[in-house]
Amino acid sequence: MGSLPRPIFFLSDFGTKDWYVASVKSKIISISPNSYIVDVTHEIEPFNILQGAFVLYNLSKDLSSESVILGVVDPGVGTSRRGIVIETSKGNYYVGPDNGLLYPASSSEGISRAFHILESGDESKTFHARDLFAPVSALLSYGEIPANLREISPEELKKLEIPDAVISEKTCVAKILHSDRFGNLITNVRDWSLETEEEVELLTSKGEKLVVRFLETYGEARDREIIILRGSSGFLEISIKEGNAREITGLVPGEEVVLRRRKK
Repeated sequence: MGSLPRPIFFLSDFGTKDWYVASVKSKIISISPNSYIVDVTHEIEPFNILQGAFVLYNLSKDLSSESVILGVVDPGVGTSRRGIVIETSKGNYYVGPDNGLLYPASSSEGISRAFHILESGDESKTFHARDLFAPVSALLSYGEIPANLREISPEELKKLEIPDAVISEKTCVAKILHSDRFGNLITNVRDWSLETEEEVELLTSKGEKLVVRFLETYGEARDREIIILRGSSGFLEISIKEGNAREITGLVPGEEVVLRRRKK
């Protein structure tokens, strides 16, 4: 292990209240003391595999080649679900559970090989992140293929797709996939064209109706105005100027909203 290791990008739903994140990092460092670990986020909604997959998918657009991505949102830990490694055409390794979490990001890069991580039987049934995925990630960071990997067909992987919004000329049925640190609600809407300052009705699953404007920047909005805009990831977001859209609207990841054009 003389050369510099690849960076390890670590995402989970562990939060920061407990020692779980530190335990995973400690295991990696015990095997690879020079590993550089980047925290993507540990604030994925508990058990929300789709949200985790969405965050990894967006991260993958900015990743350099030859990185290791450790993703853990794993409500099925200890069951028959497999641990996997996915190698992409970009030269990255994705490590985590075979529950779809890694699929959107890795498939967007092009999957070249896939592996089943074989268990020794000594791992904790409830903490595969530390006992199974961390050691594999540490070795992969040096380009070493661990001995407990068995190659499988990529067709065997659990597939999960980022759902597309249902779009017509006047209406768009969207799903909220993520809420960021600022409370912006990021939807799955990519290809719905709106004009600047066009007004849209926003209908929530609770039957509430809001009239919002489509703007290009937060700064164009009035104070505390609820707006929609296209965020840096290319998806439409529901936002509030210098406010928290999640708290104000009560909307959370997983909910559906309907956007409907209206005349100004």
